[in-house]
Amino acid sequence: MFAHKPFNGDGYSLYANTGTSVQYRNKRLLCGAQLGSSTYGATSVEKTARRDTVEPGDTWTIPSSFESQTVSFDLRRYKDDVENETYNYRTVTMAIDGSGDGTTAINGTATLISKEVQAGGIVVIRIRYFKTDNGVQPNLFSLVRTAGPTAPGNIEVIQPIVQPATLITFTTGALNESSAYTFKVTASNDATTKDVLTGISVTAATSGPAAATTATAQEW
Repeated sequence: MFAHKPFNGDGYSLYANTGTSVQYRNKRLLCGAQLGSSTYGATSVEKTARRDTVEPGDTWTIPSSFESQTVSFDLRRYKDDVENETYNYRTVTMAIDGSGDGTTAINGTATLISKEVQAGGIVVIRIRYFKTDNGVQPNLFSLVRTAGPTAPGNIEVIQPIVQPATLITFTTGALNESSAYTFKVTASNDATTKDVLTGISVTAATSGPAAATTATAQEW
């Protein structure tokens, strides 16, 4: 049985600790007794420290022990001796100097959605970018030729990232007939750049894709 009456009044509790999760209560995990033995094993998991009471717009000084660490933060609303136990923590990587700015790395990932060969040697490449809560968000994506004929130049798409998963489309210029190309996609924000996809291979066709064959509907 737990009895938890944390704080009088109405406000927000700030929790923070190094690591990739937030632990709400202390835990002690007991192993079952081995046959013929009375020995029990136990593992203790300490709760995340409550750092402060905060209000919207407040600031909190990050301790020097968090320098260069992966840190998880959580805010929990409390009122009338009851605190919200819902987990809503965020994990960030702190800067080396211990500032609250976090790292300047781009930590998002991307996946290839489709490669569409069109008439005139044009190829449309679609990717989906998945942002992270830590690091910086890119605002410019470039389709960069890494192998193949000397054309075209890089294709840039200005794309602010506002959703957890964002669809980004690149449309090339006229590529050489029957020529193989390899592209990569880079994400950037000012001086920060990251290759988020590599090895995208396409073969251009000035006549476009072959005509669709007759399709037959089937009942399932």
